Amino acid sequence: MKVGLDISVLIASVKRVGEKYHKEAQELSKKISQEGHQGICSPLLLIELPGALASLTTMPI
Repeated sequence: MKVGLDISVLIASVKRVGEKYHKEAQELSKKISQEGHQGICSPLLLIELPGALASLTTMPI
């Protein structure tokens, strides 16, 4: 089965441990992989991802 992923899931999956939804996004990734499914997203989402990460991710001081 193919599972469509939203940009918020991709952002949460690469954020620092402890940030909002990080753990849930990691668990979703494991479940998709373990059950033999594929995570998919649109090419446009991949273009938007770097800017979204830069603006939504807090950086440690």
